[in-house]
Amino acid sequence: MADLLDDASNVADDLWRLDLARDQLYPQKRMEHLLGLVTNAINAFVLAKAKSLTGTEKGSDGNVWQAQFHAVHHLLQQGVTLCEKWRNSIESLTGTLWPAQSEHPWDGSVSSQAQRVQLLSTWLEQVLRVRTTYEKLSVLLPSRGGENELAESCFRPFERLRPLYYNAYTEPAWQRALSEFDRSLAPMETQVAVALRERLRAVTSKPSAAARLLQRYHHLLQRPTLAQDLAGERDALLAQLLAHVDQLDSDFETRKQNLGSSIGARDKSGMHVGKTLSSDVNVIVWAHALGRRVADMQRLVRGVLTDLPALPRLSQQCDKVAAKASGLVLDRVRDWQESMLRALDDDDNNNGSQSLRLRGRLMQIDKQSGDLVVNFSEFLVTLLRDVRQLTELSSQQAAASETWVPTRVRQVAEEAEKYYRFGVTLQKVANFYNSIEAQIIDEQKPMLLDSLLAFEDAVQRPGIAQSQNQKTKSNDVTWANLDECDEYVSQLQTAADRLAAENRRFKRAHEKLGEELLGLMDVDLLRYPQKWKERWGRD
Repeated sequence: MADLLDDASNVADDLWRLDLARDQLYPQKRMEHLLGLVTNAINAFVLAKAKSLTGTEKGSDGNVWQAQFHAVHHLLQQGVTLCEKWRNSIESLTGTLWPAQSEHPWDGSVSSQAQRVQLLSTWLEQVLRVRTTYEKLSVLLPSRGGENELAESCFRPFERLRPLYYNAYTEPAWQRALSEFDRSLAPMETQVAVALRERLRAVTSKPSAAARLLQRYHHLLQRPTLAQDLAGERDALLAQLLAHVDQLDSDFETRKQNLGSSIGARDKSGMHVGKTLSSDVNVIVWAHALGRRVADMQRLVRGVLTDLPALPRLSQQCDKVAAKASGLVLDRVRDWQESMLRALDDDDNNNGSQSLRLRGRLMQIDKQSGDLVVNFSEFLVTLLRDVRQLTELSSQQAAASETWVPTRVRQVAEEAEKYYRFGVTLQKVANFYNSIEAQIIDEQKPMLLDSLLAFEDAVQRPGIAQSQNQKTKSNDVTWANLDECDEYVSQLQTAADRLAAENRRFKRAHEKLGEELLGLMDVDLLRYPQKWKERWGRD
């Protein structure tokens, strides 16, 4: 249905922009009617989908009160989303695009159909609120007996109404039904208040659990009756959250002081800061997560505890912590940008515009240890992970005016991405090469000689085992040629896979032979020679 709304918007736009004579242009009044027809289609779609909730045609509107809650919730949420999408399309067309068209401008303000589809969305949200309220209350009732009778009595005010069919003329009757429904819930709310009070007291001194409880029952805690009955518990909960935010602020200041400036340490260490993220990006991730956590808490309490006098103080403290976290994020982003650009400048000066730190042969054998070493820059691994992380985080910033990753750094990262997969494959091959001797059974080494020689020949391509003081031959495989890298890594992986497959086959045969020998140890060869012959001769 969402795709159909896109098509409807495109068709309406094409109709309005038709290149016709002035007296033949699509009339604005007819366009208003056409936009309204799409709104009617959304309502009809919701009604049609409601018929499948219980599989019956009769009284399909009433299915929203008896059908499974998750199915009803999904349907109504889908309807609200479609209404929002169509309202945005109407506002874009009649409020921005068409008024700016000189040949056929839209006359007046935004189409009234935007308000009409908003009313439909509000209607569906009210239906969802009614069903959600009953569902949340019924779950917390001490006794779950007589559910059908309870539901029938609660939803009786709506029995003469079509809950999914929006009609402006039935709005007064609908509002009266909503008021009667709220009054009918009073006995349920009294019982539920007892259960909620116990749960709120159980999360005392547990801020994280308290936040989860607010998230879970925020719909009920906004109801006036429950909010009044649980006033003391809500005050205590707010005080607990305020103390938690104060503690987060204190922890933030302590950790910020311990962090200090990492620029000098980074310069001394040659930009090598580990195998995950750089120190700056680690701080950025931590501060960003803290800011999101505080913002989510603030948004939650504003909806649930909005009537409490201490709420402004909590909001002020949350804003303070979020601002500190945001400031630290921006400071560390600038530090990271400067350090990356400085590192790339150093590479350009030393290596003739070669910023990838990929030089020379792909692999070489260490003469002292005999291990195969991959010549892939750890700096690039850190750079790639930093760029991915910062790109994701910057996209989550609502008011981000510019990307956190400079264009030059992004270009280097995109180039390094092409070589990264080769580095990963080569590292796996190197690990296999360095441990292959321990994986092969000594007695089976002669049987694997051909595969071993083929693998070693693939590893030691001309010049790969030479000293670094010697000049690289023209037929060496180096990082400078992407096509040669691809071909070489493919050949190397094939040789390693062939050797590994043969070794596994021989090891399985060795294990099977051992099992056969263990089985024959209990058979007397002199008394039962035939069993030995059968066992050895059957294969």
